[in-house]
Amino acid sequence: MLEPVKEYKRHFQGMTYTPQTPLNRLVDAAPAESEVARRFGVLVDSVLASAATPPRPVYSVRQLAALRAQLLLWQTNDARLQTLLLLNPALQEYGPLSTKLAAVAQMLLERLNQLQTGQTPSAAWLAGARATLDVAQAPAGQAELAIVRPARRLVGL
Repeated sequence: MLEPVKEYKRHFQGMTYTPQTPLNRLVDAAPAESEVARRFGVLVDSVLASAATPPRPVYSVRQLAALRAQLLLWQTNDARLQTLLLLNPALQEYGPLSTKLAAVAQMLLERLNQLQTGQTPSAAWLAGARATLDVAQAPAGQAELAIVRPARRLVGL
């Protein structure tokens, strides 16, 4: 769910690269396209497609459960990662991304509950969701969360 900042914007994020710069940061090892984010986007699209046509088929229930499991993992992973960040100063610049991911996961879990119960999100909830996603879109450590776009689709923004 983590990718390097796109479109050569990485060079304007505060680090100057030279031919002698070691490529030993997390962003240097991150794939250009996150497979986890791609699968998450596919799950979001399938859940949204099936939510529009009740009753939900069995595969939709499985996909909804898979989406919920992924979001719960992201939500609870932040506390474990923050402990590791204290032990490894080289990774501390990525701490904000983990915190943002946990906040997005919490918000998307709320949205899944709304979809399951047939509730329409309130204007206040949508405004809060938009703010959460806008904050999550900001890069840290020359990396960004690749799940923001599919998250916006799930919220309906």
